[in-house]
Amino acid sequence: YRIDRLYKSVLETKESVDDFLNLKRVHKDEQDISYLENFVSREIYLLYRELEQCGDNLPTFNKNYNDLLAYLIGMKEGINNLLEDVKRFEKSRFYKKKNKRKKSNLDRILSIPTPETKTQIRKSLGF
Repeated sequence: YRIDRLYKSVLETKESVDDFLNLKRVHKDEQDISYLENFVSREIYLLYRELEQCGDNLPTFNKNYNDLLAYLIGMKEGINNLLEDVKRFEKSRFYKKKNKRKKSNLDRILSIPTPETKTQIRKSLGF
C-alpha cells in the first residue's frame, strides 16, 4: 500500500511539473522538485530494500514481488526523466528569454541623465 500511495503522490507532482513544462504555469514549484529529488528517491530506495527483505513472501493477492519491483524501478526512471526534462527546459533559450529580468520603471527613470551629470561628463571630457 505504501508503494501505491507513493505512486499516487508522484503522479500528482508530475502533473504539476508537466504544467510548468507545458507553459500552463509561469514558475516551477521548488517544493515539487525538492520532493522528487530528495524524499521520493529516498523512499523508493527504502521500499526497494524492504521488498528485497520480504522476497516472494508478500501478503498480497493482486501484485507479486516482480510486479512491485518493476513498479519501483519504473517510478525511479520516470522521476529521473522528468527531472532531466526540467533541467533541459530551464537551459533552453526560450525559458531564459522568457524569464529575463526586465528593468523596472524606477531603473529607467534613474538612468536618465540629469543636467548636473551632463555638465560633469562635459567637464571630465574637457568641454
